[in-house]
Amino acid sequence: FVNEAGFNTHMIRGRAWSKAGEPANVTVHKQRDANINIVGCIAYFETVNFSKVEPLTKTDAEKLEQEYENPAS
Repeated sequence: FVNEAGFNTHMIRGRAWSKAGEPANVTVHKQRDANINIVGCIAYFETVNFSKVEPLTKTDAEKLEQEYENPAS
């Protein structure tokens, strides 16, 4: 069985506590952090393996686009 889960490392709590009759103020960061993907594998013979998938940087993505660019037809 192979599964992938993705999440953001800059997650914040959407709820807050406040005194009765006062509004609850939640501080929200405007910039998001990197997205993280984790891939897990479980086999019938009890082998378990988890690995973190590193996100591509903008320069890495541009290099891949140039390398696999479709020739003009």
